[in-house]
Amino acid sequence: MKTVFAAGILAIVAMASERADPTQAYIALVNQYRLGDRKSAVETLATWPDADLTRALRGLQNELWPRADPAGRRPLGPEAPVSLEPDERKKPTPLEFFATAMVLHVDAARSDSSILDRHLNAAEQLFALVADLERHGYRVAQLPAEARERTRFTGLWHALAGTIAAAFSAFPRAATHFDIAMRFGNDEPGVLIGAGSFHERVAGLVGAGEQRPDLGFAGSYAQMSADAHLLRAADCFERALALNPSAWEARMRLGRVAWQLGQLERARHEIARALKIAPDANAQYLTRMIAGAIAEQGGDMSEALVHYRRAQSLCGDCQSVILALSHALAQTRERNAAVQVIEGLLEVPSVLRSDPWWGYHMGQWHILDELLEQLRNAVPR
Repeated sequence: MKTVFAAGILAIVAMASERADPTQAYIALVNQYRLGDRKSAVETLATWPDADLTRALRGLQNELWPRADPAGRRPLGPEAPVSLEPDERKKPTPLEFFATAMVLHVDAARSDSSILDRHLNAAEQLFALVADLERHGYRVAQLPAEARERTRFTGLWHALAGTIAAAFSAFPRAATHFDIAMRFGNDEPGVLIGAGSFHERVAGLVGAGEQRPDLGFAGSYAQMSADAHLLRAADCFERALALNPSAWEARMRLGRVAWQLGQLERARHEIARALKIAPDANAQYLTRMIAGAIAEQGGDMSEALVHYRRAQSLCGDCQSVILALSHALAQTRERNAAVQVIEGLLEVPSVLRSDPWWGYHMGQWHILDELLEQLRNAVPR
């Protein structure tokens, strides 16, 4: 608590001279975020204009390497991390500082689509700065950071950036981030599920046998059909399950993708397995919705109704399941029952419970806080 309070005071003091010295204000914000006062740090940084952010990043090198050797050559590098008090965290190395700043920027980016590019671009500048500093002989860590640790952080960061970009419909940007994430994090189930859910969503936007130039894709992505995206998604989910067979979301999404590809038997098999491992009510609801759709397309309306009714029991005022159940009842010529289900929806108060089915199509957005915490824990020291 004491370190968080101290970080807040330092940030306030630094903010007072923000226009004069944005680099010091920026460093204070990163340390404030690192020490746990995240909400305030994110809200403050989100208000920064491009000009101040650019000036802050330009001044980082001189602030973190302030000392020069006697001959006037390049700075000697960071001092050893020290602790002023027994309960105070050690001073971060530049590598930890840069990585924490990257997390701060991606946290800010999710707050508003209007600042998405500004903060994801800033974090990418920091990635480039670290590489440039190391090429020129600057020491960014007290001890050489383990290569696997740094590679994992890069993969997780780009997967999270891709998830946020896709949620804001910045699909070309999301595609770039997921491509990088797959190069650095293709052994991380979460990265694979994120990339797969991105392709699953884009497949729904492209449509069968269509091309969507309005989505802004370039290169190979511009030529990909819906089925090509679905096959890419299936590959991601299969690889995630090879690493973690109990990954419910990968299993559920693989079942839905198999259904969309017309592989009904496989779809039924995967969804049945997903139902057995669904960890909570929301997971059960989503899996039941997909199981009902698969059964409905396969002509087994009695099974479809069982799944939809069980989904409704989990989320009685969710619009998606009410519409699905009404449609299935109409298909079985139970028109009065279908109408009654819809009438029941009209009687629900205007403030409805958030429907997990809507979140499903936003990829990994539904666990964004969890992904951020995973990224913070992966910061290389």
